[in-house]
Amino acid sequence: MVDTNFLNELNIFEQQMIQECEQFARDVAGEILDEITDTNALDTGRCTASWTASVNNPIYNEATDVTEANRIGRETAKERSLSTLPNLQQYKLGDTIYLSNGASYVSGIEDGMNSVRSINFVKLAALQYDSVIDWQLNPSV
Repeated sequence: MVDTNFLNELNIFEQQMIQECEQFARDVAGEILDEITDTNALDTGRCTASWTASVNNPIYNEATDVTEANRIGRETAKERSLSTLPNLQQYKLGDTIYLSNGASYVSGIEDGMNSVRSINFVKLAALQYDSVIDWQLNPSV
């Protein structure tokens, strides 16, 4: 005879593990986005404010309201990007998390065309979690 109590406990444990793995993925994405927005070169704040977290489809938004005449500071730009993290609440195991940027020049900053401080800032942020995530730097927008 099957021990239904054991099966129920096993199912509960399985669901708890799935939820913990999903939350771990959200947390890692948040930490990477936090690191990216800390190390992104900052002139007007447009590129830093243009980062968007999403699930299953990248969102390439650009903070077009941030201009030479309407600059924002690092913390404000960072807060705008981090405010997209609730988008990840829909993440389920097997989905793909995207951290995307719609600024046309973000790949130039990543490649060091802006300042030495920003060379590989996205790659370096992701590499911190290389052992636990499968990541890809896609420069095409």
